[in-house]
Amino acid sequence: MLTLHRRHKKTCPHTDRYIKLDAHRCPMWIEGMLDGVYRRESLKVSSWETAEQIRREMEEGKGVRHVPVSEAVETFLAEQKARALSESTLRKLKTLTASLSDFCTAQGLANISQLNIDRVRKFRASWKDAPISALKKLERTRSFFKFCVDSGWMKENPAKPLKSPIVTDPPTLPFSDDEVTRILKHATGKWRTLVLLLVNSGLRIGDAMKLTPAEVVDGRLFLYMQKTRVPVCVPLPDFLLHELRQLPLEGGYYFWKREASSKLETASGNARRAF
Repeated sequence: MLTLHRRHKKTCPHTDRYIKLDAHRCPMWIEGMLDGVYRRESLKVSSWETAEQIRREMEEGKGVRHVPVSEAVETFLAEQKARALSESTLRKLKTLTASLSDFCTAQGLANISQLNIDRVRKFRASWKDAPISALKKLERTRSFFKFCVDSGWMKENPAKPLKSPIVTDPPTLPFSDDEVTRILKHATGKWRTLVLLLVNSGLRIGDAMKLTPAEVVDGRLFLYMQKTRVPVCVPLPDFLLHELRQLPLEGGYYFWKREASSKLETASGNARRAF
């Protein structure tokens, strides 16, 4: 049988281990025999009611390891970093877990096990994202809670029953030949070469921006795409190879530098206005 008591902090004026209605900032501890094993440990909560629920679950064999939200987030991010995920993916996961931590703080939730389906539904309702972004965010939320379940911190994934948002965005179609001609008409300098590279290689713009001479060998382009790590090997036409050789390198790249994104957006805006 397990019993509850408070372990008062040095700054607490109280001494009664079994006080319930006061000294609420002092942590709750559990002590006693469970399955033939003596246990004496902090529950990492200060509410007597929450501690009583945890004690009951432990005695019924349904207990989980109660981990603070901050510890769960830190462990999850460390695991994803160890998986060598891309920086963009890690950045999105950090944004999600930061907003979840803020939500838990605002709701007074100390442990990750306190997040049930109703609270996760309320967390989802606070999002201001478009449907496609909300869908991706929900997928990341489910993966976080699955990690918590697999780690023994939760009994079930509270985000799994949530329905996905309805995405009605039409599919992105490729530019027509006439549109490509007009884009090239308004692109100048190395940005025109970048457009030609995109047209002739089919690369994502992020991969094209970070292209280096080492990835163009014997008239062929070979690289691993940053997002999917899929290898790409395509021949490039002679006129494009000639234009690439004429470009001055900056930091070892044909196109990449800090102000490149804003310039490319300006060129794209000019092309759109031409349509």
